[in-house]
Amino acid sequence: MGVSARRGDASVDVPALTTAEMLAALPEGLMLPEGATPSQRRVADVLALYRAVFLNSTEPVAIIDSVGRYLEQNAAHELLLGYSAEELRGQTPAIHLGDDTFRAIALELQQQGQSRREVVSRGKDGQERVLELSSFAVRDRSGRAVCYVGIGRDVTDQRLAAEALERRFEELKAIYRMADALGRASAPEEMYDEAIDGLMQATHADRASILLFDDDGVLRFKAWHGLSDDYRAAVEGHSPWTRDTRDPQPVAIADVDVDATLAGLRPAIRAEGIRALAFVPLVDDTGSLLGKFMLYFDAPHEWADTELRLAQTVARHVAFAITRHRRDTELREANRAKSVFLATMSHELRTPLNAIAGYTDLLEIGVHGEMAPAQLEAVQRIQANQRHLLRLIDDVLDFAKLEAGHLQFEIANVPVQETVDGARVLVEPQLRSKDIKFEYRTGDPLVTCRADRAKMQQVLANLLSNAWKFTPAGGTVAIGWEASGDEIHVDVRDTGPGIPADNLETIFEPFVQLHMGFRRKVEGTGLGLSISRELARAMGGEVKAESVVGEGSTFTLILPRNA
Repeated sequence: MGVSARRGDASVDVPALTTAEMLAALPEGLMLPEGATPSQRRVADVLALYRAVFLNSTEPVAIIDSVGRYLEQNAAHELLLGYSAEELRGQTPAIHLGDDTFRAIALELQQQGQSRREVVSRGKDGQERVLELSSFAVRDRSGRAVCYVGIGRDVTDQRLAAEALERRFEELKAIYRMADALGRASAPEEMYDEAIDGLMQATHADRASILLFDDDGVLRFKAWHGLSDDYRAAVEGHSPWTRDTRDPQPVAIADVDVDATLAGLRPAIRAEGIRALAFVPLVDDTGSLLGKFMLYFDAPHEWADTELRLAQTVARHVAFAITRHRRDTELREANRAKSVFLATMSHELRTPLNAIAGYTDLLEIGVHGEMAPAQLEAVQRIQANQRHLLRLIDDVLDFAKLEAGHLQFEIANVPVQETVDGARVLVEPQLRSKDIKFEYRTGDPLVTCRADRAKMQQVLANLLSNAWKFTPAGGTVAIGWEASGDEIHVDVRDTGPGIPADNLETIFEPFVQLHMGFRRKVEGTGLGLSISRELARAMGGEVKAESVVGEGSTFTLILPRNA
């Protein structure tokens, strides 16, 4: 099929050219003779257009003959590879793609007529670039491939950026996994092992170790990977910093064979097969040096700034975990010592108080002779204060036992109604002494809950006593209970001053009492509610509080109902 062109009233046929015919003419160009026909000029214009596109394309383009040798390349292709047209003439693309890749592309072109793939191209200077290479066969009218065109796009920078992003993502995942594992570790050894794994994953080091200062200020190995006993014995204690160094910085050695600072340790290091290493300080939040972790490579290694920054990030996580564990250990030891002290003191105080109770009881019943009314009143006051002091000591002792985990529970099926009755009987004398109205709502006597009966009664007595303390004369204290699903709820309500909403959790903390000021208006240690909640939780339940300032408060004991 031709292209119709007009000259005056006459028309001429311009023969259509295949892409193959036009491309085949590109290397030599086309010189038009004088008096060229319109058809010839049309062909020349088309060829000039194709050649301009070929030569000026910013993408590398090359034309390969039917047997795989270079015919021509454009300027972008020459700039990419560094080979001139003369240097490529007679060569195949294997010169920069390699034989295997070239054969694979040639096979695709023969079978499918086109090929699209990502390849690595090595230029004349030896530098490797990543290309997206699209190749296709150019055929004549008979379908025979007369040449091939290859169009490349340099995606090296994009691939490097993607790989860097992927590495960074993997590093962050490794740091996250390590930080999570460090947070869950319950023992130092477990924590050190997790830190070593995280260090190696994040930094891609061949080996790693963690060393901490002991009580004598000597660095000792705590965890390691890939290090022999002989090596650890030879280098233990070595450090580029002293223990009191402030703001220590990482020290990176690219090649131990040429580093003068390690001359004394070089034989041991080389015998271990280590060629590069880095010292990374472990510093706590006060700036004190805890120790170091070490990274090792089995070949010389140029340390990038990004590697050392990453190592310092990991070091901060490790140092934080070590510091947290040490402080938690110190806190547990302090709490244990406190609990032992409180238990001991409580026991020592109970002994003389019990003696006081015994002697006052003897005086009251007249063992030593009948007492005058004033004397009897004084003895009864002594007894009341002895009982009050004994209750305070019991609170402290229970609190110490709860904190130490030494309080024993006997969980059984407990009748709710009977237990509530028992607590009511204990506090009714207190309520009557203060002219407080008492309301009592009963429930189904057959309902039982899972609890320790004595501890449950203790919680209820604490809640009722607390309501009595804070309810003024003429007020009301009420107790009632109900079964609700798989739970039982016992409510203790008072008409006291109420509790601000932002203090409803604070009141359950040990030794806390509201409205204390400089003069305590209410007796007690501030342990009752704290003990009550801990007892309830130990029985699988809870104590909750609701309150309206100026109207009163409601405390609810929740325990699991017996199925």
